[in-house]
Amino acid sequence: MPSKPNENTVAQATFAPFRLVWRLLSATMLLWFVSCVIQIAYIHWRHVDPVTHIQDQLEYYTGDSASHGLAVQMGTVTFEHLIERWKLHRWKPNKPVTAAGETSVAPMIKRGIWASFQAEIETTIYNTVLFAAKLGVALGLIPLYLTWLFAFGMDGLVQRYIRRACGGYESASIYHRAKLYGTRLLPPFAAVVFMCSPIPISALLIFGPVALFSALLVRLQATYYKKYL
Repeated sequence: MPSKPNENTVAQATFAPFRLVWRLLSATMLLWFVSCVIQIAYIHWRHVDPVTHIQDQLEYYTGDSASHGLAVQMGTVTFEHLIERWKLHRWKPNKPVTAAGETSVAPMIKRGIWASFQAEIETTIYNTVLFAAKLGVALGLIPLYLTWLFAFGMDGLVQRYIRRACGGYESASIYHRAKLYGTRLLPPFAAVVFMCSPIPISALLIFGPVALFSALLVRLQATYYKKYL
């Protein structure tokens, strides 16, 4: 009689896609928050205009993107549209609210917040558009990353077959360390550096070496995978 699947196993398999989506969204929101904090700190440190600073970065990334159309759609067009809407709906400091000429509390609070945190608010809004453009650039490099992983992984499996035929030893330590550095540490580290950088930096300069080194580690991982399944 075939055994019934465990209820915990079924539950884990059912909710695994939702957990994956939740982790991706959480990581993306955390990256966005960290990038905003770094951009605000950089603007205060260098005393630059937030709009000009981020606009220069957008022009750099939309011209350097592996998917130029996607980056332009997510970056420059959205940025200019956001500026127009911001000019239309930004708070007017001297606009009367009531018919008697008295100023209500809410506009006073808004004016106080705007006067105190104008640079931070503008940086956060514009950095959201820049973050979307960077995300488009990074997504355009995923096929290159997967191609290198597939090629080096297949070569590693060939080396594993040779090792099995020649009676070589397997190494669980090398396998697990290569898995840790190749898939769990290097790609997230490259994503954090690229997405949170306050200055323009080439995506290939960051993800190219990381993809190559990760592919070499995947090859090493496949080579020292256990001989018998």
